[in-house]
Formats: sequence, structure tokens, C-alpha cells
Amino acid sequence: MKLPLRRRVVRPSRFVSILGLLLAAPLLSQGEQQQAVAAGIDSVQVYSDQAVVTRRVQLRIHAGQNVLRINELTPQLDDSSVRVAFDRNDLRIQEVAVRSAFRERFLSDEARQAEERLKTAESNLRRLTDRYAALKKEAQQLSQLEVARVPEDPEDPAWRAPVDSGRWTRTLDFIQNSLRENQAAVSELLGSIDLAREELLVAIAVADRYHDARNIESKQVSIAIECAPERCDASRPVQLELRYTVGGVAWFPIYTARVDSSGSQTHMQLSSYALLKNQSGEDWDNVRLRFSAADPRESGDLAQLPTWRIQQRVVADDLERESGRSGRRQDSPAVSSGAVASTAPMQPAPEAAADEAIDSFADGQAGNGPGGGGYGSLQSQRNRSNAYFMENRRLVQEEQANQRNEAAGNALRGIQSSVQARDQAVTRDDFQGALVQSEAIIERVRSLDPRYQGLFAEDLRRSLETRRMALNMLELQGMMRSLTPPSSSARGFDVAYQAPGRDSAPSEPGFTRILLESRELPLTLSYEAAPERRELAFLVGRAANSAGGPLLAGPAAIFHNRDYVGEASIATVGPAAEFPVHLGAVDDIRIQRHVTDQREDGGLISTQRILRREVQIKIHNQKRNNIQLDLFERLPVSSDERIRISAPEFSEAPAERKEEYGLIRYRLSLRAGEQKTITIRYEIRHPADVLPAEAEGGAPQW
Repeated sequence: MKLPLRRRVVRPSRFVSILGLLLAAPLLSQGEQQQAVAAGIDSVQVYSDQAVVTRRVQLRIHAGQNVLRINELTPQLDDSSVRVAFDRNDLRIQEVAVRSAFRERFLSDEARQAEERLKTAESNLRRLTDRYAALKKEAQQLSQLEVARVPEDPEDPAWRAPVDSGRWTRTLDFIQNSLRENQAAVSELLGSIDLAREELLVAIAVADRYHDARNIESKQVSIAIECAPERCDASRPVQLELRYTVGGVAWFPIYTARVDSSGSQTHMQLSSYALLKNQSGEDWDNVRLRFSAADPRESGDLAQLPTWRIQQRVVADDLERESGRSGRRQDSPAVSSGAVASTAPMQPAPEAAADEAIDSFADGQAGNGPGGGGYGSLQSQRNRSNAYFMENRRLVQEEQANQRNEAAGNALRGIQSSVQARDQAVTRDDFQGALVQSEAIIERVRSLDPRYQGLFAEDLRRSLETRRMALNMLELQGMMRSLTPPSSSARGFDVAYQAPGRDSAPSEPGFTRILLESRELPLTLSYEAAPERRELAFLVGRAANSAGGPLLAGPAAIFHNRDYVGEASIATVGPAAEFPVHLGAVDDIRIQRHVTDQREDGGLISTQRILRREVQIKIHNQKRNNIQLDLFERLPVSSDERIRISAPEFSEAPAERKEEYGLIRYRLSLRAGEQKTITIRYEIRHPADVLPAEAEGGAPQW
């Protein structure tokens, strides 16, 4: 791994040093009180593409100078948006500063446990392998024992001695029995080696989690305040309010409409939701949520001016001369004596953040982090254990030692690759891929020995959460195509909604559904049909937005008498305005549309061509009750003076016409079982050398 170079700080001249102190050093007394503050999130105001987070906490302030630090804030925090307020008048805010902080990705305790697990597993495998080598050497020595030796020289007296068959038999039996016992011990030991290899493979896989350890950025807000001793009441608690803006946030209005027409009166329960996307890096747990369609960038707030500091420039020659000097730079919060309560936050110099990151990384490499251990120590042990595992495969090659560990190795490699593929799929918003990879991880973790499954509990937990999120997103995928940002449908008005209670929204890919309100509206039912497009009748409800504020454009899930109808869209609806609710097609109103064309071409003298068209529409009400049906039809409209369209003939006069667009509407009342036929006739005339071209364009809605 390539290590970053530690920055060297140039020692300026005495005059420059004093000037720098006057410009940058905080004007605090020696008895300042520093306090780490845990301010929880109380409320969030969500806009179309950002959110304003409000944190509150009760604390005590000491007389004199105080520095409050709020740590572990999301790196997506907008530094220029930070605002601080207190509920007491005896406090004076001197400065609000924002800086970046870095910490190592892994926890020291977990790293130390992973290192100990590696050492234990490797030691166990070495012990078993040493026993295996001893047994192999013993077998080799037994195989080299001689049962009896016959002299080759006939003159040797031993050559003529009688053969002691009993001695030969006893020696042979000893060798054979010893070899059998040796082979049994080796066979049993190979099974133990197999288990030990499996244990070492798991330990290596756990250590691999920290192979890419790196520093994680967070934001820290430092608040320097003064409580004048002569009028500071240190016994009274103070409420601190911190507000800032974060990105990675969006929301969309969606609806659920439940229509009940089973009784004497038809009504609709319309529930409004905010489909909330929170990828801000902060979990919102049990907070008050407000949603706005306004664009905060268009507000009239006066821009805040940050502190303008002049610092010494560091050049390469100075760095080279300072290369022999060591020691860390000690940064202190900069507080301006002229700061007021509305002072904009100050971003620290980039080199200060770089120093902290390098120092944190160096501590991990050297094993000097909190609690001991460290990235370098763990990875060194991981590399040694992995090298010994490969060496052990060469030393012990019997197939019997490669049963369980081979299967475990395949599962572990599969888990590692699936984790990477899952995270990449989530980044690409590939929810189907994230679902497949999450299920693969769950299956592979559960296929491991129960002794090791707990070591992958985090992988299992994250995969279960990703699977839940992916299933939710796949279910919403059809609706997502019709989502409308609230700022584009609010028509410039600041439409705001307050969630009725406290809700939670974790920072993760996907959406969280937040209930905004539920209202009951009376509904008038009717039927509509446009047989030129589809020979079907559709049930439509019309409601008036008589309760509550406006409705923003968004998709709606429609239910009718407990049956799911499908997805529809609700356009932006102002207060007291009417809007339709489409309840789907019905199959007991039969509609048939038939078109008859008759063409007449001119002869030798006539140069005109005529198209006579008759449109016949048959409607049959097969219901047991009377209905009212709006029937929509259209006529051609000429945009060329050479093409003339005659006045249409109607068998029944339409209720309404929009001649400019060629649209007509019939308002038909049909009794139960009644049939009706509508006939429309018209002619299209044009010269023989003119070829009419049909084109469709937009038209107003009824």
C-alpha cells in the first residue's frame, strides 16, 4: 500500500509567527472549558433535493470561555449552512467552526480478536502438521526395517545356520501392526488437519475485512462561546440548537386511494405519503419530519461572510529544508474576537485535515491505536498465516485433508465476491442484482459450520437488510417511473406537510414511506369510454379537494371495495378543486365501434377525390342498474385549405364539442339492459394530386 507523505510545517520568522498568531489564534483565556456534546437529531425539514437537520441538547455552561464540540457529523454537511442558537441571553457566540475529522475504518477490539484468531488457528494447524510429519517419518523408518538378513558369503557360518521362522514371523508382525497403527493415526490426523485448515481459512477471511482499511471522514462543529462571569447563571441548563443542510436527500408525494361504493353513498379514503430517500450519511431515528415543495436556494436570506484569513504559503524548498524535523502540528479552534451569533462557519486549512488523516493512519500501521493492535500488525499476521496455509497444502497433499476446508474455501470466496457484487449493485441502483447477491450471501453464510456463522453476522445482517430494501424497491419500481419532484408540481408555491408523529428513516439506498395525512372525500361515480382507442368502459370517480391543503402531483395505488385496481396518477390539485380518480375497466358494459369507408375517385374531367366515412358505436348496458356514460369520439381537423371536411351528421346530438380540436362528448343515460347506437357521418374531399397525411397532436382534457 502506498503511504501518504507527512506534511512538514515551515517555521516562519519571528515577525511572521507573531502576525500569524494574531490572525489565527483563538482569543480565549487560559481557563477555557472544553466539552464534547452529543446533540441528537430532533427534526428534519426535507426539500426536493436536500434537507435541513436540527439537533438539540440540554447542557450546562461554565462561567467564562467555553468550547463545545459536536463530533461524528455526516461529511455531506454543508459547512456554509451551519447555524447555532441558544435559549439564553447571557451567552455570546464568538465563533462557529467546521472541520473534517478522520478515523480508521475498523475497530481496534475487532482487529485484535481477528489477529488472535489467526494466531490460534495457525498454531493449531502447525501442531497437527508436526504430528503428521512425525508419523510419516515413523512409517518410513518402519518400512526400512529388515525382517531377517541372509549372508551372501557361503563361507559365513551364519549362512549354514538354521532359519528361525518364529523370529521372522514376530518381526514381520511387529512391522505390519506398527504400520497399521501408524496409518490409522495418520488417517485420523488428516481429518483434524482438514478441520484446522477450515478454521484458518475462516480466520483469514475475517482478517480480509480489514485489508482495505482506510480513514473515514466526518465533520466536527466547534462552538466558542463566552458566558460573562458577572451575569452567568451556571446552574441553569442551556438548550443548544444546531441546524445544517445535508445532501443525498429527496422526497416524492405518493397516494393510496381506497374507494368504497358498497353502501348508499360512495366515499374515498385518500392517504398521502412522502416517499423519502435518505442517503445523507445520518440515520434519522424517531424524529419530527416536515416536507416542503419550496426551493431553499430561492429564499431571501442574506449570504453570510466567512472569516478571511491570510496564511503563509508553503514552498517546496522550505519543505526540503524541514525534512529532518519531526513532530505533529497542534491545531486549536480559531475564534475571532469580533464573532457574533450569526457568524458563518469557518473551514479549517486543508493541511490540518490531512495531518489528522496521516497521523491516524500511521497509528494504525504502527499498532499504536486505542487499545493496541492495529492495521499493520493484523495484516502482517494475515499474510504470514496465508503463506503458511499454502505451504501446508504442499506438505500435506492427501485428499482426506482437503474435504471440509475445500468446501469452506469455496463458500468464503463466494461470500467475498458476492459482498463486492452486492455493494456495487446497490451503488448502481441495480435492485435485482442486489437481491440476487444478497440471497447468495445468506445461503453461503448459512452453509458454513455453525461455529463460524457468528463471525459473518454483520455480512448476514447487511444482506438481510439489502434484500428487504431491494424487494421494496422492486415493488415500487413501476411507481417510481411516475414520480414527480414536489418542486416541479408545486407551481412556485411553498406547499409544506408535517408528519403527524415521529418517524425513522435510516440512511441507506432505497425509500422509506412516511404517512403525511389521511382524508375522507365524497366521490361521484360515472363511466367513460373512448372506443376509438379501446372498446372498453372505465369507471371514474370525481372528488373535490374540500379538506386540507393542495395535493401535489404523484402516483396513486387505487383500491375499489378491497380489490386492487392498479396504479393511476393524480395531477396537482388546488384547494376545493375537483379531480378524477380512475378505477379501471368494467366488463359488463359492452362497446363496439365499426368504421365504414367509401371512396370516390374522379374521372377524366373531375380531379376531386372523396372519402365518405361512417362511424357506428354500439353500447350495451348489461348491468342491473342505470348508468351514466361519457362517450368520447373525435373528428378529423384539416390544417390544409385544399383538404376540406364536411359538416358531420349525428344520429344524436353530442352534449359538448371542441371543434378546434375535433373532439366531441356524449353524455348518455342508459337503463339496465338498454342498448344504444350512435352514428356519425362525414366526408373528406381533396384534389387528386394531394395526398392527406394523418398526424396526432395534443388536445385539452375535458
